This record gives sequence, structure tokens and C-alpha cells, in this order.
Amino acid sequence: MGSYNVVFRYTKPARGYCGVITWKSFTDKQHFDNWLNANLNIKERQEVVEEGVTEERAIELVRQTPFKCYIASSVQESITPDGKFNLNRFMMKINGLLFTRTLENPEGAESDLESLENFLEAFVCVFDTISPLIVPA
Repeated sequence: MGSYNVVFRYTKPARGYCGVITWKSFTDKQHFDNWLNANLNIKERQEVVEEGVTEERAIELVRQTPFKCYIASSVQESITPDGKFNLNRFMMKINGLLFTRTLENPEGAESDLESLENFLEAFVCVFDTISPLIVPA
């Protein structure tokens, strides 16, 4: 059975996930087309970057996701259903992300840490404003 890989990028309507690149495998192009037509809401939040690519190419494209997009998606995933920010969940996601990115690309880890440092500096600047929204540990 063949594999038809499609690479997607989240767009602005996806909010915190905007810019994150993902991929999904299908049995063939027809399977992909059927899936896409049955899930029209996908087109509202994601765009196709490339389709019919090898697994290696899909992974290469996913690795091009800017680190700041992963930070933003970690923030998005750390907001609870009642609108609070779960700092513990955010730190778990960031730690996992840094670990994975360092394993994949040790040379790029310094750049990732710089991006995270810039985010944390901005976070500290607005902490007093958002602190009522942070879930207690």
C-alpha cells in the first residue's frame, strides 16, 4: 500500500497554532481528496503546503516551523476551558519542545532559547495584567 503524504500549515483563523506545520498520510490522492471534501473546515484553518511528498520531505517541512509558532501554540494549549492560563501545562509543553528540538538540531538550540528568552521577557512585562488569569499550581 502506497503512502500519499500531505503537509499543512495552520493559518490565522487557527489562532495560536498559526504557522505550525504538520503532515498527514493518506493511502493515495483520491483518499486525500475525499478526506478534504468531507472535512471542509480544515480549509478554514489550514493550507496545503505540499502534497504527494516523501516522509523525509514532510519531516523536513515540519522542521521549518518557526520556534515562535511552537511557543504560541503552547500558550494556546495552556489556556483552560474557563479562560485561565495554566503555567504548569505551559512549562511542560515548553520543556518537551526544547528537549525535542535540541535532539533534532543541537546547533539550532541556541536560537530556540533566544526566542524563548524573548517571549519570557515579554511575558514578565505583562505578568501583572495577566496574573489573575493564571491557574494556581
